[in-house]
Amino acid sequence: MGLLDNLTKGNPFGDIMEDVQHVISFVREHGDDLVRLVQNTPKLLGEAGDGLVTAADAATNASGFLAGGDSPIRSLVDVASDALDTCKDELHAAVEMVSRLAGIVHSLHAGAAEELTEHAAKLGGVAEGLGGVATQFRLIGDRLNSTGEDLAKMGGHLHSTGSRLAEMGPTAASA
Repeated sequence: MGLLDNLTKGNPFGDIMEDVQHVISFVREHGDDLVRLVQNTPKLLGEAGDGLVTAADAATNASGFLAGGDSPIRSLVDVASDALDTCKDELHAAVEMVSRLAGIVHSLHAGAAEELTEHAAKLGGVAEGLGGVATQFRLIGDRLNSTGEDLAKMGGHLHSTGSRLAEMGPTAASA
Protein backbone atom coordinates (compact mmCIF):
# COMPACT_ATOMS: atom_id res chain seq x y z
CA MET A 1 0.00 0.00 0.00
CA GLY A 2 1.48 3.35 -1.02
CA LEU A 3 1.51 6.65 0.88
CA LEU A 4 -1.22 8.10 -1.38
CA ASP A 5 -3.49 5.14 -0.59
CA ASN A 6 -2.78 5.57 3.12
CA LEU A 7 -3.62 9.28 2.96
CA THR A 8 -6.93 8.69 1.18
CA LYS A 9 -7.95 6.01 3.66
CA GLY A 10 -7.21 8.13 6.72
CA ASN A 11 -4.04 6.23 7.74
CA PRO A 12 -1.11 8.40 6.58
CA PHE A 13 1.53 6.27 8.32
CA GLY A 14 0.15 2.81 7.38
CA ASP A 15 3.03 0.40 6.80
CA ILE A 16 5.52 2.70 8.55
CA MET A 17 3.75 2.29 11.89
CA GLU A 18 3.75 -1.45 11.42
CA ASP A 19 7.52 -1.36 10.78
CA VAL A 20 8.06 0.81 13.86
CA GLN A 21 6.09 -1.67 15.93
CA HIS A 22 8.29 -4.50 14.66
CA VAL A 23 11.41 -2.55 15.63
CA ILE A 24 10.03 -1.81 19.09
CA SER A 25 9.14 -5.49 19.56
CA PHE A 26 12.61 -6.53 18.44
CA VAL A 27 14.27 -4.11 20.86
CA ARG A 28 12.05 -5.29 23.74
CA GLU A 29 12.82 -8.91 22.97
CA HIS A 30 16.58 -8.48 22.36
CA GLY A 31 17.32 -5.35 24.37
CA ASP A 32 19.76 -7.03 26.76
CA ASP A 33 21.65 -8.57 23.85
CA LEU A 34 21.81 -5.22 22.06
CA VAL A 35 23.13 -3.49 25.19
CA ARG A 36 25.82 -6.18 25.61
CA LEU A 37 26.76 -5.81 21.95
CA VAL A 38 27.09 -2.04 22.27
CA GLN A 39 29.04 -2.37 25.52
CA ASN A 40 31.40 -4.98 24.04
CA THR A 41 31.94 -3.27 20.70
CA PRO A 42 35.01 -1.29 21.85
CA LYS A 43 36.55 -4.47 23.28
CA LEU A 44 35.79 -6.40 20.08
CA LEU A 45 37.28 -3.63 17.95
CA GLY A 46 40.38 -3.55 20.14
CA GLU A 47 40.82 -7.32 19.94
CA ALA A 48 40.31 -7.28 16.17
CA GLY A 49 42.86 -4.49 15.88
CA ASP A 50 45.36 -6.36 18.02
CA GLY A 51 44.83 -9.46 15.87
CA LEU A 52 45.47 -7.49 12.70
CA VAL A 53 48.63 -5.97 14.16
CA THR A 54 49.85 -9.47 15.06
CA ALA A 55 49.08 -10.67 11.53
CA ALA A 56 50.91 -7.64 10.17
CA ASP A 57 54.00 -8.47 12.20
CA ALA A 58 53.93 -12.06 10.95
CA ALA A 59 53.58 -10.94 7.32
CA THR A 60 56.42 -8.47 7.75
CA ASN A 61 58.66 -11.15 9.29
CA ALA A 62 57.81 -13.56 6.45
CA SER A 63 58.62 -10.88 3.91
CA GLY A 64 62.06 -10.44 5.42
CA PHE A 65 62.71 -14.15 4.98
CA LEU A 66 61.79 -14.00 1.29
CA ALA A 67 62.88 -10.57 0.11
CA GLY A 68 65.55 -7.99 0.58
CA GLY A 69 69.30 -7.93 0.63
CA ASP A 70 69.70 -10.03 3.78
CA SER A 71 67.08 -12.64 2.86
CA PRO A 72 68.43 -16.16 3.45
CA ILE A 73 66.31 -17.50 0.60
CA ARG A 74 67.56 -14.85 -1.80
CA SER A 75 71.15 -15.49 -0.70
CA LEU A 76 70.76 -19.24 -1.28
CA VAL A 77 69.26 -18.71 -4.72
CA ASP A 78 72.02 -16.29 -5.68
CA VAL A 79 74.81 -18.62 -4.46
CA ALA A 80 73.25 -21.63 -6.22
CA SER A 81 72.78 -19.67 -9.44
CA ASP A 82 76.35 -18.41 -9.38
CA ALA A 83 77.67 -21.94 -8.69
CA LEU A 84 75.67 -23.32 -11.61
CA ASP A 85 76.95 -20.57 -13.89
CA THR A 86 80.52 -21.33 -12.80
CA CYS A 87 79.97 -25.04 -13.56
CA LYS A 88 78.57 -24.08 -16.95
CA ASP A 89 81.60 -21.90 -17.72
CA GLU A 90 84.02 -24.62 -16.61
CA LEU A 91 82.23 -27.20 -18.74
CA HIS A 92 82.41 -24.88 -21.75
CA ALA A 93 86.15 -24.55 -21.11
CA ALA A 94 86.40 -28.35 -20.94
CA VAL A 95 84.49 -28.59 -24.24
CA GLU A 96 87.03 -26.30 -25.89
CA MET A 97 89.93 -28.31 -24.47
CA VAL A 98 88.42 -31.66 -25.55
CA SER A 99 87.71 -30.23 -29.01
CA ARG A 100 91.33 -29.08 -29.37
CA LEU A 101 92.50 -32.46 -28.13
CA ALA A 102 90.23 -34.14 -30.67
CA GLY A 103 91.94 -32.13 -33.40
CA ILE A 104 95.36 -33.29 -32.23
CA VAL A 105 94.26 -36.93 -31.81
CA HIS A 106 92.58 -36.90 -35.23
CA SER A 107 95.98 -36.90 -36.88
CA LEU A 108 96.91 -40.02 -34.87
CA HIS A 109 93.61 -41.91 -34.74
CA ALA A 110 90.40 -40.69 -36.43
CA GLY A 111 88.05 -42.94 -34.36
CA ALA A 112 89.38 -41.63 -31.06
CA ALA A 113 89.00 -38.08 -32.33
CA GLU A 114 85.33 -38.71 -33.18
CA GLU A 115 84.76 -40.10 -29.70
CA LEU A 116 86.36 -37.04 -28.12
CA THR A 117 84.21 -34.77 -30.30
CA GLU A 118 81.05 -36.62 -29.17
CA HIS A 119 82.06 -36.23 -25.53
CA ALA A 120 82.74 -32.56 -26.07
CA ALA A 121 79.22 -32.15 -27.49
CA LYS A 122 77.74 -33.95 -24.47
CA LEU A 123 79.68 -31.70 -22.11
CA GLY A 124 78.36 -28.70 -24.02
CA GLY A 125 74.79 -29.97 -23.56
CA VAL A 126 75.32 -30.42 -19.85
CA ALA A 127 76.77 -26.92 -19.64
CA GLU A 128 73.73 -25.45 -21.36
CA GLY A 129 71.42 -27.44 -19.08
CA LEU A 130 73.17 -26.05 -16.01
CA GLY A 131 72.88 -22.56 -17.46
CA GLY A 132 69.12 -23.10 -17.85
CA VAL A 133 68.84 -24.25 -14.24
CA ALA A 134 70.76 -21.18 -13.09
CA THR A 135 68.34 -18.97 -15.05
CA GLN A 136 65.35 -20.74 -13.46
CA PHE A 137 66.86 -20.30 -10.00
CA ARG A 138 67.21 -16.59 -10.63
CA LEU A 139 63.59 -16.38 -11.82
CA ILE A 140 62.48 -18.20 -8.66
CA GLY A 141 64.56 -15.79 -6.60
CA ASP A 142 62.95 -12.82 -8.31
CA ARG A 143 59.48 -14.29 -7.73
CA LEU A 144 60.21 -14.97 -4.06
CA ASN A 145 61.53 -11.44 -3.72
CA SER A 146 58.32 -10.01 -5.26
CA THR A 147 56.24 -12.19 -2.95
CA GLY A 148 58.22 -10.94 0.01
CA GLU A 149 57.72 -7.33 -1.04
CA ASP A 150 53.98 -7.98 -1.39
CA LEU A 151 53.91 -9.52 2.09
CA ALA A 152 55.67 -6.46 3.45
CA LYS A 153 53.03 -4.20 1.87
CA MET A 154 50.27 -6.40 3.25
CA GLY A 155 51.89 -6.24 6.67
CA GLY A 156 51.95 -2.46 6.47
CA HIS A 157 48.28 -2.26 5.55
CA LEU A 158 47.28 -4.78 8.23
CA HIS A 159 49.29 -2.89 10.82
CA SER A 160 47.71 0.41 9.87
CA THR A 161 44.17 -0.99 9.94
CA GLY A 162 44.81 -2.94 13.11
CA SER A 163 46.24 0.09 14.88
CA ARG A 164 43.20 2.17 13.95
CA LEU A 165 40.83 -0.54 15.18
CA ALA A 166 42.83 -1.06 18.37
CA GLU A 167 42.58 2.68 19.09
CA MET A 168 38.79 2.29 19.08
CA GLY A 169 39.04 -0.32 21.82
CA PRO A 170 39.28 0.31 25.56
CA THR A 171 42.49 1.81 26.82
CA ALA A 172 44.57 -0.04 29.41
CA ALA A 173 43.42 2.44 32.06
CA SER A 174 39.71 1.86 31.33
CA ALA A 175 39.89 -1.92 30.78
